[in-house]
Amino acid sequence: MKLHRVTVTFIRVFDIVRFRGHEKAPHTLFGFEASTGKHHGIEVPGHPRIEAGDTVTALLSKPCDWQTLRGWVNHKTQEVAAPSIGGSSAASAAMFFFAGICLYLTWPAVSSVLTTPFLIGGAYWLKYAIGATEIRKALKTQS
Repeated sequence: MKLHRVTVTFIRVFDIVRFRGHEKAPHTLFGFEASTGKHHGIEVPGHPRIEAGDTVTALLSKPCDWQTLRGWVNHKTQEVAAPSIGGSSAASAAMFFFAGICLYLTWPAVSSVLTTPFLIGGAYWLKYAIGATEIRKALKTQS
């Protein structure tokens, strides 16, 4: 995954709404104004500090498209806002564990039918955890 770095200083921030993460991971929606213009409805992982005057180096999936924000580092506080690795790693481990249990209990009768959903789920969460690790690593190496 190609990530594009951009550094901005928030001239003004507005409409900050923090979500706890019932259906989705904890995240914050907000808008800001910088030298690049006004940006609305930006989603950042977690509940980072967001104040006027803060300078952040952000990673975007698409250049100049803040709707593709993957994470950032705040230069003032060194706080990293990026996807969590813990939940996805645990979900992946649990999926692979249950695939193994199904395989053990049903071998050889219907093992492939029962284990396939667990293997697909485990692979999905493993991919998410690897992506989150790459984002955090990229943010830490540049700060």
